[in-house]
Amino acid sequence: MPDHIHLLVGVKPYQSISDLMQDVKGSSSKWTNLKKFIRGKFSWQAGYGRFSYLL
Repeated sequence: MPDHIHLLVGVKPYQSISDLMQDVKGSSSKWTNLKKFIRGKFSWQAGYGRFSYLL
């Protein structure tokens, strides 16, 4: 994917990654479209990748 983003976030073991991603993708899409940063409607691709890193 040529256009993509990487996030490094800390979450508790009981937190849902899918709920987090739904919030991130939904809120950022709404904000981007409200601010009209691009022509047309912005939307994320379906799905996401997840990797974990333990300290």
